[in-house]
Amino acid sequence: MVIPEPSSPVLLLLAFFSSLLVRRKSRRQ
Repeated sequence: MVIPEPSSPVLLLLAFFSSLLVRRKSRRQ
């Protein structure tokens, strides 16, 4: 994974989405 811009808003969104997905999966299990 190459991140040219660490201060990118897209990265933040991706992290948030990932967290939500993991939380949902964990809750379903």
